[in-house]
Amino acid sequence: MFTGSTNFAPSGEAGNGDQLIMIDDPTIATAYAIEGVRVFDHLRFRDRMRGAFGAKGQRLANATAPKEITLQKPTAISGADDAWFDRFYKPDSQAFRDRVVFSS
Repeated sequence: MFTGSTNFAPSGEAGNGDQLIMIDDPTIATAYAIEGVRVFDHLRFRDRMRGAFGAKGQRLANATAPKEITLQKPTAISGADDAWFDRFYKPDSQAFRDRVVFSS
């Protein structure tokens, strides 16, 4: 796994102090990747809540309330066309690539 702050350009490598770190221990690389996804998910959640409630927690006049999360029945019972997890099994999707990368 590679991490750090670099753009692989001569100015970054020689003059800006960019850094690139290689982690070759699978346990550390996995823990690092999981933490990266956790931070990303947390910041995405905060951004969505700020969009609905504003920076100080008051609901914005033009914002829609976050959707209530409800448990859905299996598609075989409900008759729905798509299951919530279908996007994770479409080979050309980012969700598919995330599932493959983070499940190995």
